[in-house]
Amino acid sequence: MVTAVRPLDLENAATIASAFDLGPVDAFDGPIARGQLGQVFRLTTETGRWAVKQPFHPQAEDDAMQDAALTIAARTAGVPTPDARLTNSGAVLLELPDTQARVHEWVDLAEPDPGLDPEEIGVAVAALHRMPYRTSRGQHPWYRAPIGVARWDELIAALSAADAPFASDLAGLRDELVALERWLADPADLRVCHRDLFPENLRGTGGGGVCIIDWDGHGLAGASQELAHVVWAFACGSADRAGRITRAYRDAGGPGRISGPGDFTMIIASLGHINERACTRWLESPAGDPERDRMASLFGEAVADPLTRAVVTDLLDAVG
Repeated sequence: MVTAVRPLDLENAATIASAFDLGPVDAFDGPIARGQLGQVFRLTTETGRWAVKQPFHPQAEDDAMQDAALTIAARTAGVPTPDARLTNSGAVLLELPDTQARVHEWVDLAEPDPGLDPEEIGVAVAALHRMPYRTSRGQHPWYRAPIGVARWDELIAALSAADAPFASDLAGLRDELVALERWLADPADLRVCHRDLFPENLRGTGGGGVCIIDWDGHGLAGASQELAHVVWAFACGSADRAGRITRAYRDAGGPGRISGPGDFTMIIASLGHINERACTRWLESPAGDPERDRMASLFGEAVADPLTRAVVTDLLDAVG
């Protein structure tokens, strides 16, 4: 479940501004954005505007410092991403009563848009995959392991018994989900990847261009599998867009190549785990809890735009 945390307030903002040496506070707004792992506030001080992220779950300083180090390496490699700010003591995380905060450079981000310029997407992802950076974060089952037929069937039965509004939708997708998982394959070209490049995290900016945000889930994965993930997320069902993304990526020196169904492992596994978690959280939440509506809406996205074997085959033809 998403932990209920008390949102940061103006008193917290003053503490944050002092700890990160940002100057006196002019305004503090938010939360202006919310994800699965945290929420974001906009802090305005005499030195400018800053993005303040409040995690829903406690984070370790070592992990947060890896995120900051990766951000520095990414920017050096030409990846468009906000810079991380350190506290006066050199830490990434600021410990506050019952919560934490971290600060990044503010970027005027556009709303999530899968129709971003294909060439800009390809160039940004190529820069990410060319990045000479080592990480201690290994591969994760979220991006490569199946949910499995037994678990899908268990969820269908439990959701049906609980009269979940999307129980029949999951039952209708069941055979396709199981078939897609048969295509899962180990990556052959491991390197540091973002591993969450949906339109929420690869965004357009007010000043033009694109920006990659939220590196919390980074770690080892296959470059080809992340490229296929990006192609599915941003092709918008267009063979032309899929081809333009991959050509721009290749021309910019990106090392990944999409050559078979196994290269779609990251997106197949990720969507499977996202849907499994949405179903599980819906079942764990009591009747009337707003979390049920959020999880039903999240699963509804899978129903509205399902990943299928036919979609994968069409994308392979487009980029071949």
